Amino acid sequence: MLTTLMGLGALAISADAPVNLPAASWDATVVVIYDLTEGEIMHKVPAVFPRNADGPGPMFQCLEGRYRMTLALDRPEFRNIIPKRTRRARRVSGQIIVAGEKTFDGAFIFAPETQTVASRERKPAAQVFNAVIRGQDVVFRMRRDNYDLVLPPMNNEFKEFAAACAKLADGDESIWDDPTWAVPDDYRPPR
Repeated sequence: MLTTLMGLGALAISADAPVNLPAASWDATVVVIYDLTEGEIMHKVPAVFPRNADGPGPMFQCLEGRYRMTLALDRPEFRNIIPKRTRRARRVSGQIIVAGEKTFDGAFIFAPETQTVASRERKPAAQVFNAVIRGQDVVFRMRRDNYDLVLPPMNNEFKEFAAACAKLADGDESIWDDPTWAVPDDYRPPR
């Protein structure tokens, strides 16, 4: 599977939706960040997200060996989310609640066209990531709305993502030799 992140905040995933998968599970992919003016890849980023989820969920990315997270509030498959550069994205206050305890209260960037939010801080991503490992429930609160995140149990793809991020944090670029994280040489971002 190949994911494309174009410019600042544009996200696309180029694979077709799964057919008749019985339960939510983690799916590994690659996010590609492009320079739209040059049409060249700026970064390749390992990522993992819940496939076949029936509610809001996170996509974890590993940028320069650090976890980042984008939450899809109404599109848990992260499919066909292709926002244009927008001035409508805005800063909002949000909270992460893990196992009933508020663990983060801070700023997020909300993109209304795609109903996604992201934090520039590492802490919320790490907290939700660790909640997956511990099997804990997580709620994202924005304004007066609560979003119960779909967090499937760990599977091999989730573990491969964690291992890839650990290698990148140590400066080990060998993960790009693994077909899981391959980007075809002739791939170009959708226009």
